[in-house]
Amino acid sequence: MNNQLIYEYPELPNKQEINKIIKNNNVSDICKMLAGVSLYSEDIKLIEDTILKCIYLENIEIVSMCITALNHFARRYINEFNQEKWLNIVSQLKYKNGLTNQIEELISDIEFYSKIIISTDLLNMEIKEKNMNIKIIECYEENKQNEKSFILYYVDNKSKKECFNGEYQDLQELIDDIKNELGIVINLSNKSYDMIK
Repeated sequence: MNNQLIYEYPELPNKQEINKIIKNNNVSDICKMLAGVSLYSEDIKLIEDTILKCIYLENIEIVSMCITALNHFARRYINEFNQEKWLNIVSQLKYKNGLTNQIEELISDIEFYSKIIISTDLLNMEIKEKNMNIKIIECYEENKQNEKSFILYYVDNKSKKECFNGEYQDLQELIDDIKNELGIVINLSNKSYDMIK
């Protein structure tokens, strides 16, 4: 294995830098900026403003990343997420090329996020060698019968510009799957990871 690497919080662009990135109109830079702000920024207004500035741009790749960014935003801040406002906006985009399924998934995910309560944020880590981010959170869902506890994980593969998530009942099973599928050994106790050669 490689030497153990400790997660470092990524440097995020400020409002002026975000405006400059958008003005330069480089698709890759805008998509990277949207992913970073929506995944890591703790400034809710900045997240909203950034997505709003980009979601009406003509480039379909940027608009698609805006929808992904909305999913990040809703997952992290569902209580502050204005569902009516954003669903009205994305409904106007529904029939743009290739976005219908993505928007339907966003709506489904928002409905799911609305039902869960995050108990513990177990991990929020950038894996530089894999050019991806991994987030693991412990949650529970309230209903009339009981409380359902489970673990959610979320992976943003920046190289392939795709995201995927899953639900697990057993944390060790999730850690084992991450090891087998991504070649990474996660150590939650000190929020570090090893790469498997």
